[in-house]
Amino acid sequence: PPRPLRIDVWGHLYAPLRTVAAMIGSAAGLDAEPGAGRDCPAVADALLRGGPGDPDAGFGRVHALPDAGGDVLVQRLIRLEPVDVVLSARHPLAGADALRPADLRDSVLRYPAETVRLDFLTRFADRFGIAAREGGPNLGLESFLARLRDEPDRFTLFPADVPLPDDPGLRAVPLVEPTPLYAWSLVWPAGREHPGIAELLRACGQLARERRWLDYDPARDWLPDTDRP
Repeated sequence: PPRPLRIDVWGHLYAPLRTVAAMIGSAAGLDAEPGAGRDCPAVADALLRGGPGDPDAGFGRVHALPDAGGDVLVQRLIRLEPVDVVLSARHPLAGADALRPADLRDSVLRYPAETVRLDFLTRFADRFGIAAREGGPNLGLESFLARLRDEPDRFTLFPADVPLPDDPGLRAVPLVEPTPLYAWSLVWPAGREHPGIAELLRACGQLARERRWLDYDPARDWLPDTDRP
């Protein structure tokens, strides 16, 4: 039998394994091993390298792929996930049932890591005119949310289905007009496709139909230009 399909994920604060678990669970008989990658460029480099300890596929938001010369990575969009704004319960907008991205222009966008490492947040801020931004070292989800709870003028964004701690000091509010979508993709090296990729893609197609993972209406939703299907 073929060896297990190894899938390295990145963007750990946004809990990519939620989606990977659903994908594997729907792929009948697929033997897969999720692993942890540092970020998109690091996983892409490992896929192109193709050594004995390297992954067969990667999963996360794909951006900044390396210039690989003649080698190519195949990318398949798997899920478009609505994004919520998360802010302190003491933030002036915390009582809203929903917020528009434009409502956030007078607040500070708090990054969970250094600003150069969160491409999606930067594209969101550029598009909706959020000038004040603040990053810092990635000390994990708990530390990040604890700091955000004590900062009533700051906010961040999280995919809506990420399980956040039940903390009365924080609020998660849906974003509308438009709703930002976070694009999760599967990538693998062209010409070296693990036999399990085909079954995984079949399962993803079924999940997309059942759970509306790929719903996108440009009149209602927002995606960065690089993520549009």
